Amino acid sequence: MDEFLRVAIPRPEISFCLHHNGIEIYNLPVTHQRQRICHVFGSNYNERLVPVEENTSIIGINGFVGKPDYAKKVRGEQFFFINNRFIKDAYLNHAVSSAFEELLPQGTYPSYFLFFTIDPARIDVNIHPTKTEIKMEDEKSVYAILRSSVKRALGKYSIAPTLDFDQEQAINVPLSKLNQPPLQPQIKINREYNPFKTVQPNPVPANEIKVQRDWEKLYAIARQNETDNIKTAPQQGTLPIETSELQEHASFMQLFKNYIAVGLSEELWLVDQQLAHERILFERNLQMLKGAPVAAQQNLFPLQFEFDTRQVAAITEIIDDLNKSGFDLQPFGKNTFVLNSVPSYLEKGEEKKVLETLIEELLSGESASFSPEEKTAAAIARSACIKSGKTLEEKEMRSLFSELMNCEIPFYSRSGKPIIFKLEKNEIDRKFLK
Repeated sequence: MDEFLRVAIPRPEISFCLHHNGIEIYNLPVTHQRQRICHVFGSNYNERLVPVEENTSIIGINGFVGKPDYAKKVRGEQFFFINNRFIKDAYLNHAVSSAFEELLPQGTYPSYFLFFTIDPARIDVNIHPTKTEIKMEDEKSVYAILRSSVKRALGKYSIAPTLDFDQEQAINVPLSKLNQPPLQPQIKINREYNPFKTVQPNPVPANEIKVQRDWEKLYAIARQNETDNIKTAPQQGTLPIETSELQEHASFMQLFKNYIAVGLSEELWLVDQQLAHERILFERNLQMLKGAPVAAQQNLFPLQFEFDTRQVAAITEIIDDLNKSGFDLQPFGKNTFVLNSVPSYLEKGEEKKVLETLIEELLSGESASFSPEEKTAAAIARSACIKSGKTLEEKEMRSLFSELMNCEIPFYSRSGKPIIFKLEKNEIDRKFLK
C-alpha cells in the first residue's frame, strides 16, 4: 500500500486502482493534485492543506503542508517527490520541521506533500539501492529555499508570522486604532507607600516556601528507620514489595509533571510516569489477548467514527484483537465504525484520540517486529497511557507505582528504555560531602 501511494500521489493525471483479497481498497480517478490527496486520505483533508509554491533557478517547489492543528504523533503522512519520484531525506525533513518551529506541540510531526522539480544532472540517485535517497549539488541552498517557502506559506494563510521583509512591522498600525482618540497620559500614585517603614530583607516568595516544604518531605525518607529498608535491585522480574509496606513506608511526590519521586527508606526512586503506565497497559492488554478477563465500560451512546481507506485497512486487520482488549468496535458502512464500549482504564472523551493514535502507530510500521498480539497491545498502550505533563494526585502515584511493581518486567519499557532510576542514600550523602 505504501508503494502504491508513492506512485499514485504524484500522478493525478493517471487513474489508479488497488485491490486486496478481492476487495477494492482504492479507486482513484484522473484529477488534480489537491483532489488526489483528498481521494487518498479523505475529503476532510481539503481544509487541512496549505499550498506551497516557489520557483527559483536552483529548484522548483510546489505542493501542500498540513496545518499545525492537524499534526500527527507519528511520522506518517510525510511525502517528498523529486521529478515525481518518491524520496526520503532527513535533511529536507528538518527544513520543513524548522519552518513549523513553535507552532507544533512537542512530540508531534507536520504532514506534507511536497514536489520538487530539478535538473536531473544536478542530483545523484545512486546513493541507495532502492533509489529513495539522493544527493543534490547545493543542499544548503535547497534547505534554505524549502524552509522559507513553507514558512511564507504558513504566514500567508495567517498561521505563522509573515516573512515580508519589505514591510516595516513597527509602523504596522491597524486601521481601527487610527480612528480612536489618543489616550491622555496619567500619573498613578501609591498613597499607601511609606519610605520610613521597615522592610524585612529579602523576603522569601510564597511559592519558594512551598517548594522548600515539598523537598523537606522528600528528604525525610533519609531519616526513616533502617529496619524498614526494602532491599531491591533494578533487574527484570517481580519485586518483593508488599502493597501494605508500600502504602505505609513510601513517600511520593511528582517532579516536573513527568516523574514520580518515591522515597523507600535508604533509596530514592525516580519513575517515568508515561513509560510506567505504558508498561502496565502493555502487559495488561497482552494478558487480555491471551484470554484474561476484560473490564470494559459501555458507552451510553455509541460513538461513530469515519476513517480514510488506509486507516480502514489497518483497523480491519487488528479489529478482532482490539475487541479482545476491552473495545467493542464494529463496522457500520464502507468507511464508518461504531464504538460501543472501551476498556475501563480509558478516560472518557479520549476514545477518538486513542483510536486515531492507535491507527497511526500501526500504519507507521514501528511495531513491525512484534507478533500480532504484541503489536496490538503495544499500540494500545502507547496511545492510551498517561502522558508526560499530566498532574497526578498522591493516590494516583501510589496506585501507578504499585501496579508497576506487579508487572513482569517493571524496570524497562517494551523498546528497552529505563523506566526507573534508583538513587541510594549514600550517593545523596556524597553530593553533600557527608
